[in-house]
Amino acid sequence: MTHDTSSHFGTLVNALTKSINLISQRKLEIGTEHFNNAQVLTIKIWRQMCSTRALHDQIEKVRIGGIEYEYVDFTSVGILARASVESFLTMHWIYSSRDQSLISYRHAVWMLGGHKDRLDHKPVRGIEHESQTSSRLAIAELLREIEKSEHFKKLSDKQRKLIKNGKWRTEWQWHEEAQRARFDKNFFNNIYKHLCGFAHSSYISAMQIQSAKSVDTQRELSGTSLSLCCHIVSKTIFLHAKIFGLHLAEFLSAEEQIVCNLWNFTNQDMQHLYTKL
Repeated sequence: MTHDTSSHFGTLVNALTKSINLISQRKLEIGTEHFNNAQVLTIKIWRQMCSTRALHDQIEKVRIGGIEYEYVDFTSVGILARASVESFLTMHWIYSSRDQSLISYRHAVWMLGGHKDRLDHKPVRGIEHESQTSSRLAIAELLREIEKSEHFKKLSDKQRKLIKNGKWRTEWQWHEEAQRARFDKNFFNNIYKHLCGFAHSSYISAMQIQSAKSVDTQRELSGTSLSLCCHIVSKTIFLHAKIFGLHLAEFLSAEEQIVCNLWNFTNQDMQHLYTKL
């Protein structure tokens, strides 16, 4: 099988689609409703991937002053890739543990952060006032659940205060969860910092826009982000299968399984690339 990133990306997205559809037909058992959001996060990643592919494949054409300009929006592809990384790591942080009490606790902490964020927005329409009322009720219930958790009680006073204020990433940073998800430390730090440059308008993004004048060069830069997305989709497929007790061989073709395994490389597979001379 030739290493074709673009075709592999399509294969991986199709495989993720199958996994999502399989779970959408199931009914969750009482007491496991929090796993609904594992499916929601997976769908979020799937949508980000579909948007990434659309931007990567599309050559935009703009006419200004009688002159037609063509470009591939590789910086937006990079921003989407970064968003998908964070979506995956959030899902991994919440759901990868074998300790069901820890999953429930982290899910509650994550939800609390979201409801707290909603209250920070100034409501304008009636539906927004209703949403904030709903969030206040949810916050009260979530705080009761969180404060009863042994995982919460183990934290310092400072950490508990931050969590109660909605700071759900109090105990960890993206690069730390990436290592727990078996990303190579050097690989993740390099690529994530680079993608943050696109999202935060670092000068490096301006330099690349300035130097990448041809559509072919822009497509090549976009392809770098697409390669990372292949890695993220593959990891998502395996994590989704783990969460819901799926076996890939039951719903994926032999070729799809090969592609999934190819892109599910780990830190151990990449150590030789970052060996210090």
